[in-house]
Amino acid sequence: MNDAENDNADKEIITMYAPIFRQKLARLEAHGQQDTTEADELRTVLSRIDRAQTFAEREPTIIRHETNRHREHQAA
Repeated sequence: MNDAENDNADKEIITMYAPIFRQKLARLEAHGQQDTTEADELRTVLSRIDRAQTFAEREPTIIRHETNRHREHQAA
């Protein structure tokens, strides 16, 4: 397995746990524990997951744009 495949596998594993983290955060908030260190850590992890998913959705567009720019530069 190459590095790109490992990165994708890691992203899938982390994404798989996102619903569990969201449920845990909801339980903490329901019990008035929204200001705990654990709740803060869960919010941080969920924020990172959300940003990574947003980037992953945009990534093909970014790659396509960079490839087109490279071709235009070579043609000039």
